[in-house]
Amino acid sequence: GVIEKRDRSPVTVADFGSQAIVCRVVGDAFGDDPIIAEEDSAALREPGGEELYGRVVAEVRRVVRDATGEQALGWIDRGGATEHSARFWTLDPIDGTKGFLRGDQYAISLALLVQGRIAVAALACPNLDTGGGGLGAVLHAVRGRGAFEASIDGGGAGVLLEELVQFGDHRGVGVGPGAVEPGHDLGLRGALRV
Repeated sequence: GVIEKRDRSPVTVADFGSQAIVCRVVGDAFGDDPIIAEEDSAALREPGGEELYGRVVAEVRRVVRDATGEQALGWIDRGGATEHSARFWTLDPIDGTKGFLRGDQYAISLALLVQGRIAVAALACPNLDTGGGGLGAVLHAVRGRGAFEASIDGGGAGVLLEELVQFGDHRGVGVGPGAVEPGHDLGLRGALRV
């Protein structure tokens, strides 16, 4: 399932599903933090969107078995903030949708910005060859602590989530402007292999 957005870029079931899951996790851990993400549920709610809606909900249920359709739509829309604030997350649920569609490289990207500076950033790269025979990596950086790589299938990913939960409550951390390409959202870790 691929649809075309107004800007003629593709959006897939994976974009919606990834955004729903990541926004659910971030929302549960940091309920007061706004999330600026790429998608909204409008196309899934429109007449004619029933098939796509059903496929998105099915994908979300692969991760959250008891999720309702309305919950999935709500999690997608949790990423609907449009204004920067003192502390917010930014998410690109499938960064490189065309690469994803080709079965090539793409990432699930998320970042926490505090006082206009990147504090935490992560990329889940399911198709990245890690060189040791594995496929898929989570790359993450925490301001003042360094940058790290973990296997997407385990190997430190749980530690990353714990680290982000602990770090996410630290309100005075940031990264200098200019660390991200203009007009491009940087993002956190995808807890989901699409």
